[in-house]
Amino acid sequence: MKYSKIALATSMALAAMSSQAASTGIPNPVDNVVFISGASGIDGYMKKAVPSFLDTTSASYRYVHTGATTDDLAWYGPTKSVIGTFPVGTNLLVIKRSKGSSAMGVVPLARSQKVQIPDVWSSSATSVSATEYTVPLVSADSLGLVPDIGVSDVEPKMFTGINAENGYSPLTAAEQGTLTSAPWAQLAEGIVTTRAVPETAVLSDAWIRGALSNASGYADWKKVTGVADDVIICRRIEGSGTQAAYNSYFNGFPNTQAYSGYLKTLPAVTSDSQGYDGNHAGTSADPILIDPTGGYTVFEGDGSGEVRKCLQAAQLQQDVMLLGRNGLQYKLLFSNLSAPGKAIGILSLDSYTKVTTNHPASATAVDGNGYAVSTADTNGEWTFRNLHGAGTYDVKNQTATCSTSTTSGCSTDSGIAPSRANLLNSSYDFTVEPTIQMRSSGNRSIVTSFYNVLKPVLMSPADMMVGSAKNSTPLAYVALPGSTLLGGANVTKSSTPYTGVSVTSDQLIADMSRQGNTTSLLHPVK
Repeated sequence: MKYSKIALATSMALAAMSSQAASTGIPNPVDNVVFISGASGIDGYMKKAVPSFLDTTSASYRYVHTGATTDDLAWYGPTKSVIGTFPVGTNLLVIKRSKGSSAMGVVPLARSQKVQIPDVWSSSATSVSATEYTVPLVSADSLGLVPDIGVSDVEPKMFTGINAENGYSPLTAAEQGTLTSAPWAQLAEGIVTTRAVPETAVLSDAWIRGALSNASGYADWKKVTGVADDVIICRRIEGSGTQAAYNSYFNGFPNTQAYSGYLKTLPAVTSDSQGYDGNHAGTSADPILIDPTGGYTVFEGDGSGEVRKCLQAAQLQQDVMLLGRNGLQYKLLFSNLSAPGKAIGILSLDSYTKVTTNHPASATAVDGNGYAVSTADTNGEWTFRNLHGAGTYDVKNQTATCSTSTTSGCSTDSGIAPSRANLLNSSYDFTVEPTIQMRSSGNRSIVTSFYNVLKPVLMSPADMMVGSAKNSTPLAYVALPGSTLLGGANVTKSSTPYTGVSVTSDQLIADMSRQGNTTSLLHPVK
């Protein structure tokens, strides 16, 4: 089926698109298009995986994105290998849209609803090189596309209640049944704090749960540090797979998780901030104000980048403007703090490579690889913590860092580090299993073919090795045990896991799995 102008909504839009075709060199109409929507965590992987399908040496190859620090992407070019019934040299346009995160890889897919795409034919495209262009997003959802494939940090059933994307009602059981979904890896979630929180501080699950929920007696750090500094929470909005993971692990939503000995609680929201001033329009000219000196503070960021900026600004005591709940602008007045803010962050482990750029370069970590490290980077503003106790961990260098400071707490109360070793032996159990999904029926042939090719590429243990040509954050992932998820026979860690994949070590395959169910305990694959 020829996707003439990708079925955009109006004749005016069609005419506009025709005039834009020369900007990036991507033809319009395009014969074969695959539109992927959802979680941003896969984007670094996609940047390296998709060109393995396309001939990047071809004169027609194009890479398009919406900006150096954003992750709405597209690739166009001839295929390098057979994809289903499509021969080598088939021109293919792959679009990846990340705005809105995980829920946008589930809800609009199941309901066949249009969402925004990067404007790959934009007349205002900026040429970065002969094959690379920066373009804007299409300005209205009515000019978008219906996703063909979704990616999410958690499975579709998780997006209910407080996990549903703002403006979208939760999927019904019948709507969930329209999707074919498969987990493709195991991703670690992180416990994150600003550097102002001592490395020796013991962060129990009960305390984190209370702090996230603004429970009585948990609005300050006194139970942890002995000092009643106000708690600051930098978390994600609804629709985020990372936030859904925290809601499940710590707050028991959408299940009671009776095995953890507690019932459902709800995380606090931005308007619960004691210094919240909502008498503003929420625009960049008139942002909603939050003064952390008022007491307990929560900010819900539109993306993980907003969370990192929130953490950084809290530590540096700098005011920051951030995009948050309901698409509104919020200004956090951290300059009013008398000391660096003690904040908790909601981030998955793949943020260990991310650099925050909302402040001057002088604040950048010395290795250029972000702020999720401790003593190795003296300019780092935030760090990953150990689970169930004290201690911090440098994920990038795979080293514990608490031993370099006062060790009295760490030697006896150290928690479980988010190390590759602990992910593989499943002792660090704050993990989820990202999923890839498509509609169970009614797909174009190129969509089904690409889905079936992409899935085993994502699942390959070989691409979770440090230095992999495809996975840009391998230390956050481990491969799933067993190959039943690919339709083959079960395997053990000592056997060859996937047909056609050469793995010389079993160290990249986890001991246990949730088998695609976030609310399940990790268990051996039978």
